Amino acid sequence: MDGLLLDSERPFRDEWLAEAERRGYPVDHTIYSKVIGRNERDSREVFCGHFGNNFPYDEICFRVRDILEQGIARNGHQLKSGVLDLLHHLSARSVPCVVATSTSQSLARARLQNAKILSWFRDVSGGDEVSRGKPAPDLFLLAAKKQNASPQDCLVLEDSEYGARAAHTAGMQVIVIPDLKEPPPDVRNFSLGIFPTLPEARPAIATWLAGKKPFETRKIS
Repeated sequence: MDGLLLDSERPFRDEWLAEAERRGYPVDHTIYSKVIGRNERDSREVFCGHFGNNFPYDEICFRVRDILEQGIARNGHQLKSGVLDLLHHLSARSVPCVVATSTSQSLARARLQNAKILSWFRDVSGGDEVSRGKPAPDLFLLAAKKQNASPQDCLVLEDSEYGARAAHTAGMQVIVIPDLKEPPPDVRNFSLGIFPTLPEARPAIATWLAGKKPFETRKIS
């Protein structure tokens, strides 16, 4: 969701770094890159592991969300380039779409509703529904299970390396559209493709779909 559908990763990062700096914790981009695409529990461990257990992770998150949500309430969420065109394209071909995000399910639904795209998705799976976050495969396996779909019949569009690894470990195909960080060699090796934007990824998505038509969801055994 964040960084692929919604252009939310960059403003969140910038405000997060600024708030940490105001509290006396200079967070550089190397440290921050370790938490892109991960859930709150794992992100907290990364920062506390670096700065110590007194690092005010929850206070920073609360303040940053408060600042950003005020702006979102006024202006709404900005969609990433090509999102609506792709959703129209997939809907016209009766391809089921779901969201699997490290964000909690309730917050994810609220953000998607605010962006006026929630109705395009059959379901939303959130990071609060699994015990292990990305790069563990649990979140994607849950999303597939809810749709009675086999992992090998699923294509995942991801912006982060942790999400891409989670999809790959789940046995799914993955296309990466990087947002804040370029994928490392291992992700490039197993991905169907790496593309700067969703519109540029469309031919690869179409090629994958061509091998799946007519689309069928197969129940996990």
